[in-house]
Amino acid sequence: MINLSFSDVLAQFVKRSAYSAGQLAELSDVPKTTIISWMDGRVNRPRHHSDLLQLARALNLTSQETAVLLEAAGYAKTAEDIRQAPKESVQDSAAPFQAIPELPYFVGREEIIKDIQSQLSTADAQRICIIHGMGGIGKTTLVAHLAYRTRYLFPDGVLWGDVGHSEPMAILQAFAQAYGVDVSHYRDLASRSQVVRQLLADKRILLVLDDVWYSADLRHLLPPSTGAANVLITTRRNDLLASGAVHRIGLGLFDEDRPDSLALFQQRLGSAFVRREEEALKEIAHSLGHLPLAIAIIANHLALDPDWSVEYILKVLRQKQGTLADLAYDDQSVSLSFHVGYDSLPTEMKQFFMKLAVFQDRAFRPETAAFVTQISPDTARRFLRRLYTLSLVQVQGQPGEHNWRCYHLHPLMREFALEEAQKANVVHTARQQLARLPDARVNGRSHNSVTPLK
Repeated sequence: MINLSFSDVLAQFVKRSAYSAGQLAELSDVPKTTIISWMDGRVNRPRHHSDLLQLARALNLTSQETAVLLEAAGYAKTAEDIRQAPKESVQDSAAPFQAIPELPYFVGREEIIKDIQSQLSTADAQRICIIHGMGGIGKTTLVAHLAYRTRYLFPDGVLWGDVGHSEPMAILQAFAQAYGVDVSHYRDLASRSQVVRQLLADKRILLVLDDVWYSADLRHLLPPSTGAANVLITTRRNDLLASGAVHRIGLGLFDEDRPDSLALFQQRLGSAFVRREEEALKEIAHSLGHLPLAIAIIANHLALDPDWSVEYILKVLRQKQGTLADLAYDDQSVSLSFHVGYDSLPTEMKQFFMKLAVFQDRAFRPETAAFVTQISPDTARRFLRRLYTLSLVQVQGQPGEHNWRCYHLHPLMREFALEEAQKANVVHTARQQLARLPDARVNGRSHNSVTPLK
């Protein structure tokens, strides 16, 4: 890197940091125009090396990296002084940044991003945001995007815990190691948690806890509420509890009336392809229920698989069966994403859920579901509440509307339920019950409350 020009050296450090020139200006007190003039090569030797030192601190450069930057800028003597200086006089390790790689084709969610950014940037104490939604909706992708976009607000770093796939003990160990602290000799969760929480107590960090299923896990992973840490939590559960000031955000599907689905196709396939196939791609997005994961998978197939075409995809989707087998690419899979929540259900609730597929594209009330699945209305209400909290079913309507408290399944979730029902050989009996529905009455109340979805 020493043989590179000053602008090239600086560009590499800036690219690694993922900061914008404006963010670096805010962190370093070096004017934005000055930073830009350095980066584009208009200025090869900054007027004051003190400005470079301020920028190096904002970039979290080590002493060796700071010396390389200074030397490239023509300050060889200062660079040598930095190399010879005691370690404590210069920052020797960058603030940790544990976020997963950001997807290059992130689109949409502008209002939610603005909302969360305002929460993070104005918080003078701990702030917790819980983002909940169904599998494949894009929760992890969103918080990764936010981690890169807001990292300049957190001089002590960004920590990431994959709670859905890692044990709390391992996550706490990774958090501590990020600051050079070994907590492996603390063998019980309570002790290790206490040490790590104390370590994080006064740090200005962004802590991401991804794919949380149980509130109990948060008790050991959240920093003290008296600190300055900001926390983003993703979960499929809309009833997840957390202490402190909690800001909850329900992440929904891409809106059919907005261009987000087409924008995702465009990111992978280019604007010319989308203009040429716009109507077909709109139909594909509609058939996929505007689920971001499903759209991304189809876009990847179209971009990289020569055997896939828009015509082939439309043919598969119009059959309305067997779609899930094709909604997989590399390590992405809609079916596997749905299985995570489904597999957590007890057997009786699984049976109930899979039978709901017979309602097809219609919404239904708890009493109707009870009749079709042949369980009591109270049990059906309890099961539906549980399925709703896990984002396996959705609620239609708003309080006060005639269809309030109607439930329905996302089109792909409905196909998933049907596949499971066919494996369990319960489709026939559920359809027989559905056929009897118009004449059925229990406790004097009609069960003919099946509403077409808008």
